Amino acid sequence: MNSNAYLEAQRWLSHPRVKPNLKEVITAMSAEEIEHFFSLKKPSFGTAGVRGKMAPGYHGMNVFSYAYLTQGYVNYIQSLNPTKKPLRFLVARDTRKHGALFNGIVCDVITSMGHVVYMFDNNEPTPTPLVSYVIKKYHFDGGVNVTASHNPKTDNGFKIYDGHGAQLLDFQTDQLIAMLPPVVTMLDFEPRGNNELLHFLDNEVVYKNYFDDLKESLVVDNDSFKNLPVVFTGLHGTSVKLLPRFLTYLGYSNIISVQPQNVFDANFANADHLNPESKDTWELARQYASNTKAKLMMAIDPDADRFAIAEWNPQTQDWHYFSGNESGVMVAYYKLKHKQFKRQPYIVTTVVSTDLVDKIAKKYGAFVKRTNVGFKFIGQAVDHFSKDNELVVAFEEAIGMMASDGLNREKDSFQAAAIMLEIARYCHNKGISLLEFYRGEIFGEFGDYYNWTVPHTIHGVNWKEKMEQVLHQLTTATIKEVVGHKITKIKNYVDINLVEYVLENGNWIKFRISGTEPKLKLYFNLSKGYLAALKHEAKKMHEFLVRLLNLDKA
Repeated sequence: MNSNAYLEAQRWLSHPRVKPNLKEVITAMSAEEIEHFFSLKKPSFGTAGVRGKMAPGYHGMNVFSYAYLTQGYVNYIQSLNPTKKPLRFLVARDTRKHGALFNGIVCDVITSMGHVVYMFDNNEPTPTPLVSYVIKKYHFDGGVNVTASHNPKTDNGFKIYDGHGAQLLDFQTDQLIAMLPPVVTMLDFEPRGNNELLHFLDNEVVYKNYFDDLKESLVVDNDSFKNLPVVFTGLHGTSVKLLPRFLTYLGYSNIISVQPQNVFDANFANADHLNPESKDTWELARQYASNTKAKLMMAIDPDADRFAIAEWNPQTQDWHYFSGNESGVMVAYYKLKHKQFKRQPYIVTTVVSTDLVDKIAKKYGAFVKRTNVGFKFIGQAVDHFSKDNELVVAFEEAIGMMASDGLNREKDSFQAAAIMLEIARYCHNKGISLLEFYRGEIFGEFGDYYNWTVPHTIHGVNWKEKMEQVLHQLTTATIKEVVGHKITKIKNYVDINLVEYVLENGNWIKFRISGTEPKLKLYFNLSKGYLAALKHEAKKMHEFLVRLLNLDKA
């Protein structure tokens, strides 16, 4: 065990500000956990802020780490506005355990530094896209969102924004971290909040403004087929009240609520899985759909940025769960074909998203900007390009999208629900399904594509080090092909922990270390063939790579 980490754990055990229940947790920690949570390294920001297990230590999410991080964040925002004081911040939270406690600490730190804080009335759990919207619309200088999105219920997080409602980029969080004092000062910082600087928003006014602005982003808003039965689950998260209200506001009259999951619950009692990318997440929704004969289901993750839609496929007698790539492509194609753009249309997506969107953009006169993985990069790109151009869609392969550049700088499940239900009604009017629209109309015009993302969970607190070794192995491997597909080039993007195998015919496989979870993700982009054959090839490639990299033993 690292002696410094052990000594720091002992310091926490003897410190009067550390409560007895936290001391019990420290006493029960393994040597590996002590090394992780009590490392003297400064914290690092991942793809979407700082996330981690709620635990004592410099690298656990606890009252001390929130105060420490907030102090650094406020100092950074002040450095951008050196002559402005007080600054104005929005502070919000999701439905997770200790969220109210943690954002109370955040408020205390900000007001103790002489700045103004606004919160939602009653400290109401708030969708992440709405947080970004409020920062942008009401001209705040920044904001803090206490959320861990779809991470396990044992986690919490610290997500931060600039004055445009966009997440900070890596170079900005690097500057923020440089402003932080050594982590050993964490226990000694005791903020004294100033309630005179704390204000509350009128939630109903904010919701009305948000709904009105969302409605303006639709392509065609008519009343046809708004009685389509659609099952909805918000997985005990921040959308459970607002999303049904929004859809009712748009005129939808047959939204079927998965009631056990559509209540706030910090323990996520009726939702064992929180990521709509996973089919296991939909188990209860499938039961509701079966009972009501509904052919469409929607799922939104706990902080309401990720939206997914599924459709019953009568041919396979099973559900088709649309990926982020598939949803993003459908929105891009639909809007480019049916919307009149006043300025140059553009699409923003990431380096691991499907190449199909480039072909669609080229045909319809749009351009595509690709960013690093993470919506913080997408949000900043939209902020840049929106000045002279008009957004078609900004999306991640991991089921997140923004369909309008006038609202916020986050992936937005409300925007996604509105536009995807509009497309579903368009398809219903034509007598086709969403899947037929995607594979029939779009593939018929641009050829078949198979994009597949396979996450591999890596065990142990040193998972990132293990995966860095895997990426090194990929760049130094002597293999020339992957099950018959020649490797024409190996690209190593060290700064974003990504390796790409460029294959013949323009296909590729990419390998990336997740910035938010202990996972190595494999991304397959295959075309130049029929869908069934492409799926078969991808499966063989994956099996080969699992053996090569020992991923089944990681």
